[in-house]
Amino acid sequence: RQTDSAVFELNNFHVISKKLLDATSTVKRDLPIDEIRVKYEALIDSAKDKYLHFTWSKAVEATSLDNWEQIQVRLIETKEVDPNGEIVFEADNWAKKAIKQKFKDFNHQFEKQYGRQKVWSIPDPELRAQIRNQNVKKVLSPYEALYQRSIQVAFSRNRSKHMKFSPEMLQRMMAEFFEHAP
Repeated sequence: RQTDSAVFELNNFHVISKKLLDATSTVKRDLPIDEIRVKYEALIDSAKDKYLHFTWSKAVEATSLDNWEQIQVRLIETKEVDPNGEIVFEADNWAKKAIKQKFKDFNHQFEKQYGRQKVWSIPDPELRAQIRNQNVKKVLSPYEALYQRSIQVAFSRNRSKHMKFSPEMLQRMMAEFFEHAP
């Protein structure tokens, strides 16, 4: 549960930082405000990095295009055209399995995180927006690259079984994260 821990730390460091900085502005003391700010910004950044890594590394790994050349050499041009006017390619069995596995792994990881994160709370609206934006940057771009390449490949009779999420749908779903009221 390293992801849970990172979100807990993120919320707590953010609250402590805000309270300390608010207190220093109302209480005239010789507190090292800049040192406090720098220390807590570093703690918050570290918690954000941990959160992003532990939350999304497996999902992003599933979208990797590292083996796309191996898939691409196994594609055969068909006479079909997709809705964007692009030529559709037929994949051999190995390529079909490889593409299906990518989506299976991504879907599993995303659904797991979606189920967890839509019930978590980040009360501060600014911090919540920052984390949502970082989620989108971390996940959406690699997923969209895989999605766009795969849409041109006839790798399954029922693509929607594997390509469960459009990039737009993922973005909408990630916008639901952290709204849960404790």
